[in-house]
Amino acid sequence: MPQQLEEPCDMTASGQLHFSAEAEAQWRELFEYSPVMYFMVDPAGTVLAVNTFGAAQLGYSVSELVGQSVLKVFFPDDKAAAGKNLQLCVQTAGQQNKWEIRKVRKDGTLLWVRENAKAVRRSDGNLIVLIACEDISDHRRPRPARRYMMYRDDPYPGMSLSLLK
Repeated sequence: MPQQLEEPCDMTASGQLHFSAEAEAQWRELFEYSPVMYFMVDPAGTVLAVNTFGAAQLGYSVSELVGQSVLKVFFPDDKAAAGKNLQLCVQTAGQQNKWEIRKVRKDGTLLWVRENAKAVRRSDGNLIVLIACEDISDHRRPRPARRYMMYRDDPYPGMSLSLLK
């Protein structure tokens, strides 16, 4: 059964939240091991943080992505759109934005992702963009041609045409 923290954080005299070591450890585990790719980027698109799961899904280590342009992981034809999406987030800070786009793993294989992103201000006043990515490749793959042919040639597969007369 999950353990609930009694006092996960408290307010400092300067108005900053201070999290207990246990609460911070739980949030770090959630970020690192959640089955969603999480990126934190600056307004220019430099990766400030990425979770272990996200880096691994793309075939990288965390250290290979942090400090690099987030555009590095996008399909070449989608890099311009990815840049526009990032700027949309910056221009509409505080609003949630969603899109589907192609990324490329380190080994060159393609994957489709659904991204949910939002620009927010950190406690130091700097703007960052938080991006959650879900792999939707299975949903974007075309159906096998044979299934298409079956439906094209017989709009009611498995039914006798005599029932339609």
